[in-house]
Amino acid sequence: MGREIGRTTRRARERFGIPKGAPVYAVRCRFRRGIGGTGVLEKGRSCERAGSSGGINLCWDRFVGDKRLLSYEHFIEGLWNVAGITSTSGLAVDWAERALGIERPLSFDSGELPKKSSSSPT
Repeated sequence: MGREIGRTTRRARERFGIPKGAPVYAVRCRFRRGIGGTGVLEKGRSCERAGSSGGINLCWDRFVGDKRLLSYEHFIEGLWNVAGITSTSGLAVDWAERALGIERPLSFDSGELPKKSSSSPT
């Protein structure tokens, strides 16, 4: 599930509020980067992921044997990732863009508001 490649520095704490000395992992999967990036690194922490698929992920201290959930080892030894998958979250984003008349994805960097199409609600 990845390997530890270093520890955060004082600068990471100053710029991002990440504690100095926190482990930094190299992982191959975008999903795993999301779990680490949202801080789901200790029992009881959770996040919601959205994209072409999504889900609710919970960091737990043991395997959960419920067949409605995915339960597998976390990349931190001794922890488990428990997930409830939502297979249509990408479609929900597409629907919301159409319903709101958004013609292009929002850009948080540009500071611009999205353009509305002629079919958008008033």
